[in-house]
Amino acid sequence: MKRLFVAILVILFISSCASINTRDSLIKDGRKSGKFSSDLDFEVLEDSIYSLLKDCYKSSRGVKMNGALLGVSRKSVSKYHFNGGLEMIAKVHFSDGASNLFLVRLEESGGVVKLTAFAQDYVHSLLFEELKNIAASNDASCPLMLG
Repeated sequence: MKRLFVAILVILFISSCASINTRDSLIKDGRKSGKFSSDLDFEVLEDSIYSLLKDCYKSSRGVKMNGALLGVSRKSVSKYHFNGGLEMIAKVHFSDGASNLFLVRLEESGGVVKLTAFAQDYVHSLLFEELKNIAASNDASCPLMLG
């Protein structure tokens, strides 16, 4: 029984390392939202989406079991400006690197902002609907599985 438990832990550890990815692999291999358009001002849309991502991808205080701290989930949201647009990337940090969980790209053309998102997996793709709400000037909140 003890060997089975150790084997399961090793497999879980190896599979968690396999999910470490780059921005490019997230775009290539991740789930992609449709393109959303919005008539909102670029800065208003940027602020609304950034607030949502900061709420959904905030660091945890720590996971404890029987009073012992097992670990802390360190997450961050970064902004990267490029000619005509902006990308926001949510990451989870490990001791030896980071894994990209979610990316939002905003591009402005002719007074219309186009929005595309990429998610690492199904759970993170739940944010696509919330981005659609923001683009339509509706309220958005963090899905329960992320918050």
